Amino acid sequence: MLAQKLAEIHSSYGVYPEELLQNAKRNIISDINKISDLAYLAHFFNHYQSAYLSRCESPSPEIADLKGAARSIDLPFIGPDVVTSGKAKYMFVFEGSLQKANILSMTVLSCFWLIKDDKYYDAQMKRYWGRLDTYHRIKRELGITLEIAKQSYVVDSFRMGNKNGNRDTTRNRKLLEEEVKLLKPDLIILVGSTARDIVGTRMIKTDNKYVAVPFPANAVPTKTRESAPALYRQLKDTIELHESFPNIKNGLT
Repeated sequence: MLAQKLAEIHSSYGVYPEELLQNAKRNIISDINKISDLAYLAHFFNHYQSAYLSRCESPSPEIADLKGAARSIDLPFIGPDVVTSGKAKYMFVFEGSLQKANILSMTVLSCFWLIKDDKYYDAQMKRYWGRLDTYHRIKRELGITLEIAKQSYVVDSFRMGNKNGNRDTTRNRKLLEEEVKLLKPDLIILVGSTARDIVGTRMIKTDNKYVAVPFPANAVPTKTRESAPALYRQLKDTIELHESFPNIKNGLT
């Protein structure tokens, strides 16, 4: 079962503090459990949480001390096709959670990518992301559709800090590598400089299943903002190719 396997990987790294999984002030799993299209995901994480807590081997990280691109640790999103097959066609890797340490959210609220009229759930979404402009911009710029969401695994790159609270690049990279090994994605989209740096430019240049794009936001360097539209178009073309030719592997038919 995928929930068990993913929990085993995450618990071996001590990704989540037990307190966050059990007693978060605000817990997105409780909210999505009330939405029929997302009930499968709440069920998945109920199993995941039980498996994680029963196997937690490492000390809980001090998430309040994380610095830079993360303040907390969000849950990943797993599309329904991934849950069924155990394989992700797409893996989206973002920066790090900017939630408060006592709130358990999901990476860029990507679970709502499955909802056709997601604006209907603005009130629920705003409990975790006060302004939704960036959420909608991410969907638009990355070309997220319902079919893409169903086949995706979405996660943050910065989930563990070192003793000073800065990102532990080596451990975060190894964790991502284990998730890639488990889910065997055809295409890995690195969104933002933190995700790109944790994976490493050498890997990106030598393995063409990796695609790096800027994080969709205004607060990026001018040069990055100017190059972004072309990179987003290239990403959409690459995804369209994968959708048109389901058996494509690493850019080759």
